[in-house]
Order: sequence, then C-alpha cells, then structure tokens
Amino acid sequence: MANGVAYFGSYDGSVHALEAATGHQLWSSPVSGEFTTPAVADGVVYAGSADHALYAFALSPGSRP
Repeated sequence: MANGVAYFGSYDGSVHALEAATGHQLWSSPVSGEFTTPAVADGVVYAGSADHALYAFALSPGSRP
C-alpha cells in the first residue's frame, strides 16, 4: 500500500489498485501466470511473474497501465 492505494494480485491473473478508503478500483492489469506480491518504489508498482517476467506500472496521476 502506498499513498492510500492498495496494490495486490488475484487469482484472476491481474494486479489491481484500489483506493484504500473507499474500495474503489482505480485500475487492473493482467500479468502472465502467478506473480509475487506487488512492491511500490519511486512511483512505480513492480510485480514479478512465474514466467520470469518483471512488470512495472507507472503511477503518475490519472495513469492506467
């Protein structure tokens, strides 16, 4: 969680971002297969996947992956 936004993966094969206070979904993006718990650093959400890929999602205001 960073800046009031919760980032998590689900069994539907996607990484999700929700406003923690309201539960409103900000965005969702598919990843390939199972993946690690997302980490947030310097305005980027990172998630590694079982297929050895690293996904990075920019968190600029209003952006969606």
